[in-house]
Amino acid sequence: ANNAAVMSTMVCLGEVLTLTEREGLDAGTVLDSIGLGPMASFIERFRDKATGLVDRVDFRLALARKDLELAIDEAETGGLTLSIAEAAAARCDAAIAAGLADDDNTAVITDIRSGREIGP
Repeated sequence: ANNAAVMSTMVCLGEVLTLTEREGLDAGTVLDSIGLGPMASFIERFRDKATGLVDRVDFRLALARKDLELAIDEAETGGLTLSIAEAAAARCDAAIAAGLADDDNTAVITDIRSGREIGP
């Protein structure tokens, strides 16, 4: 469940960065602002990877996607729908289809920021 939360948050961060950059805001400034609130530790942990300053694989995107599926399946067994995790899984699937399966899980942020849309 923890990795599902991390990946869901990464997808949200990727979308926020994409939106704010399209509005002319600098990614560093946006991350600084987000990092002042309750997301501070998340931003600190993933900032350099999310912005491409560090290109190290700590946790492969394909494994993160597998963990999302486990959480989604477990929730469905209990009669719960994890709509945010399902949206994150779709974003991960798109990044994997683009050839990023063996990249770090933060590659989903890069994929979102590339502007490539996913299916309906």
